[in-house]
Amino acid sequence: MDRLTQLLNKRDNPNLHHAVIFIDLDSFKEINDTMGHNTGDELLKLVASRLRDVIRQGDTLARLGGDEFTILAENILQPLEAGSIAKKILKILKEPFIIDSNHFYITSSIGISIFPDDASSVEKLLQYADSAMYKAKENGKDTYEFYTQNLSKEAIQRVSILNDLRLGIKNQEFELYYQVQVDAKISKTIGAEALIRWNHPTKGLISPIDFIPIAESSGKIIEIGQWVIHQAMSDMVEFKNNNYDINKISINLSVKQLNDTSLLNDVKQALVDTKCKAKWIEFEVTETHVMDDPESTILILNELVELGFTLSIDDFGTGYSSLFYLKKLPVHKLKIDKSFIDDISRNSDDEAIVHAVILIAKSMNLEVIAEGVETQEQQNFLLTHGCNLTQGYLYSKPLPKKEFDKYINLHSS
Repeated sequence: MDRLTQLLNKRDNPNLHHAVIFIDLDSFKEINDTMGHNTGDELLKLVASRLRDVIRQGDTLARLGGDEFTILAENILQPLEAGSIAKKILKILKEPFIIDSNHFYITSSIGISIFPDDASSVEKLLQYADSAMYKAKENGKDTYEFYTQNLSKEAIQRVSILNDLRLGIKNQEFELYYQVQVDAKISKTIGAEALIRWNHPTKGLISPIDFIPIAESSGKIIEIGQWVIHQAMSDMVEFKNNNYDINKISINLSVKQLNDTSLLNDVKQALVDTKCKAKWIEFEVTETHVMDDPESTILILNELVELGFTLSIDDFGTGYSSLFYLKKLPVHKLKIDKSFIDDISRNSDDEAIVHAVILIAKSMNLEVIAEGVETQEQQNFLLTHGCNLTQGYLYSKPLPKKEFDKYINLHSS
């Protein structure tokens, strides 16, 4: 802060710019939690050493705290020079770190703000570089972003939602909606997917699209996920006590939950607390999350299966699947993504993809379910090609529990 303050005060050449480069390590927390703080500390030292090799003579490197570093790049002629430094950082941090004969791999997300283009105060330059870094994370990590005015608005909105999220968790403002899953061949409801909604006290119902990414990046998804698991299990016990003819409730697991070391204990405790049976619950994981770290994900999923849960791969076909890993995953069901169902009657490529996914599932003795079914024409295509399980607006939109109860009672009579 002192170096930056001095630099801004002594500006000699108006044609020169200064850049604040904000670096956040994407995978540090997992390594720190899994391998211990001693390993984490050693990794930070190695990261600092590599960063020191990248910066130019006269630039300043600092660690702000945790796994966050900043670089003050002085006297650059064009902002793109800061981008060149960021590219070097991304490259050098992807090379393996060796600690006690173990190889560790990390990536980084980088945000850049420019003086005087973006701001003329120390606080604003750091704030804007931080905002740009979060944008880099949202864009898939392992990349860098320059600050823009739009990012400032997004950052303000993100901070607002994050603050509200903390209160929302404390005040129990969340609610589960349920969307029925149907065996179309026999026109029978066989299950439902649990979907979270946020009843904000002043903003009304907030869509998961607006708060789940922020919950993910902030880590709040862990607390929210714990609540979802507990509530869905509790509701399922009530459904069974009411003799609803529902086999399973599907619960989505985020990548943060899959990486959380307490997941299995939380799930076991929820079973005890609610008296739910594991066979009544199906966990859904997205294809992209699985492929992020297939080896460790397989271990977690195997332990869930051993507890008696079933597993489904959500959004199948939208990521970068590996049939090699698919055959190793202990999954029971593939879910065809809505994006392929939307134009199934008008797009031959979508028809071919859906047909192929169904064939893959059948050949591997897996169930297959299609989401986003909205028309009878889509349903007829799926039935013709052997996909009997569906969910979508053709049957029902996601419903709050009371309306879901009415739906089940109406369609079971």
